[in-house]
Formats: sequence, C-alpha cells, structure tokens
Amino acid sequence: MTSVNPDATTRDRQTILTLEGVRLDLEVAGIASRAGATAIDTLLQALPVLALGLAIKHSGWLNRPDLRSWMTALLALTGFTVFLGYPTLFERLWDGQTPGKRLLGFRVTQLDGTSVPFSATVIRNLLRVVDFLPALYLLGLAVAAFSRHSRRLGDWLAGTIVLREHRIAPAELPFARDPHMDQSPRAEYRQSLINLLESRIDRLSPEEISLLHQFFDRRQQFPAGTRDTLAGELAAHFRRVLQLPLSSSWTGVDSPVDRFRSEEFLEILMQLLWEKR
Repeated sequence: MTSVNPDATTRDRQTILTLEGVRLDLEVAGIASRAGATAIDTLLQALPVLALGLAIKHSGWLNRPDLRSWMTALLALTGFTVFLGYPTLFERLWDGQTPGKRLLGFRVTQLDGTSVPFSATVIRNLLRVVDFLPALYLLGLAVAAFSRHSRRLGDWLAGTIVLREHRIAPAELPFARDPHMDQSPRAEYRQSLINLLESRIDRLSPEEISLLHQFFDRRQQFPAGTRDTLAGELAAHFRRVLQLPLSSSWTGVDSPVDRFRSEEFLEILMQLLWEKR
C-alpha cells in the first residue's frame, strides 16, 4: 500500500507515499525518548523477578545446599524469560507497543509504517541480548547513535523502526454536525453509522489510522478544492477497507454511509477511533 521515499527521509522523519498519492510524514522516536520507554519497561520487568527473589530468600531455600543451585537457576531462567518474553508478548498483543512505549506514545512498525509481523517481532527482541552488551544496552545505543533513524541492531535485522504517534485531542476535531442534530432524523443515521463502524473498525491498520490523523492535522492548510478531493479519496478508501454497504435502488438498501459528506464521514470515524483509544 505504501512505498518509502528515501530522498525525503531525514533522521527524525520517515516519509512514505501511499497508493492514493498521499505523502505521509512519520516522526521517528529519538534515542533519548526510546531510553525513557526502555527505563519504564525495565522497571516493570524487574518487578516479577524481584518478587520471586524475595520469596525465595524469605523461604529459606537458599540456605539448603540441595536447593540452592536449583533456586539460583530458577531465578536466572525467570529473568531471562521476562527479558525476552515481556517485549515480544506486548508488542504482539498491542500492535508494536509495550507499556513504556504506549505511555510515551511510541510504536514499533515496519519501515513503511505498517504492522510488524510476528517473525520480525521475535527477531528484534531476540537481538536484545546482543544490543544489551556489554551492559545497559550500550551496544544498541552505539548503533542507534550512528543510525539514520535511531535504529538499534535488532531493528536493522528485523526491518523495523520506532515511530512517535501523533494523537489529536478532541478539541482539535471540530466535528461537522448541525446544532439540532440530536433532535433531527440525521441523528438516527449517525448512530447507525457508528454501530456499523464499531463492528469493523479493527480492520484498520496503524498506518491507515495515522493517515487519518494526518488529514485532520493538516486539513486547514489545504485549498478548498484539494481538501474536498482528498477527503473524498480517503473516505472512499476507508469505505472499501471497512466494506461498508452503500445505498442501492435495486435492493432497497438505505445505507447510513450515504447520508454524510466525505469529510463528515471521516470525522465520525476519527471521533470513534479517539473514543476507543
């Protein structure tokens, strides 16, 4: 669906071009920001290992020669499993985010902004063992410091990148609705459309959601004609992806999709995405 434009790409920006001809600028997470997310995740990873260590200590098992080596091995195995399993599990369940990344607004994606396949998630997290060497991710930081997009070794081999998510606050979304909409027949069509979108919204990729964010972030900058054309193209794309039914005189289907202009449709979709975040 997209292609990377290397000529327009800088250290802190990743530029891709969608098949719809829309240029999408994605903000790359810097080393300092990623270090903050890693610190949060490391603290959360340490908690279960610390809890197990305290339990073993207070149980007195370390004082038994026949159990000491087993308890030490159990603690080491638990630490190694959490070290690799924690990021792999969360990045898989939360589509490229760990608790630290989610808190600071980052997401791991492929270079074109799309979701990372499971194989790449496993590769980038297995390489954490190498990136951690000789201690505290020093090798990973060194590689990232000389990388165009602050990518550590695991990112290079997995073909991934860490991007900063741009989130629009509700106040920035002047949703088009007439003053008496809740008392008008359009309110019923709006609710029908919302119900329809809620059942299918999980089909949208992170890249498509980012594209929608960027439209609302920039729409005031577009000339009226360009804005209407782009809104129409985006609305048509999302209708196809979500497989929304259209009104038909042949079947008698009266679809709520056709009751709203393209930009109104996008606004309703954007509002629903915000409420579900």
